[in-house]
Amino acid sequence: MQFEKLIDKKELNEAIEKMGSSISDYYNKDTTLIVLCVLKGSLIFTSDLIRKITLNTNVEFLDISSYKGKERGDIQMKSSISFTVKE
Repeated sequence: MQFEKLIDKKELNEAIEKMGSSISDYYNKDTTLIVLCVLKGSLIFTSDLIRKITLNTNVEFLDISSYKGKERGDIQMKSSISFTVKE
C-alpha cells in the first residue's frame, strides 16, 4: 500500500506555527491554557502545537474510541476529564 502526500511537511509546520501564534495572541498573557488532547490520533499534532503557544499550558488527555476490534462502532469514552469546560 502506498500513501499519497496531501500536505507538505513545510506547509504543515507553517500552519501549526500560525495556529499557535493566533491562540497566543487571542488570550491574555496571564492565561493558563488547558489543551485537551484526544488520544491517540492527535498526540503528535498537540505536542507540535503547544510548542508554538507562548502561554502557560496544561495538557489533559481524553481517551476515546470508535472501534471495536477492526470495526467502527459507537464512540466510547475510556477516560474522563477532571475539570469543567466553559466558554
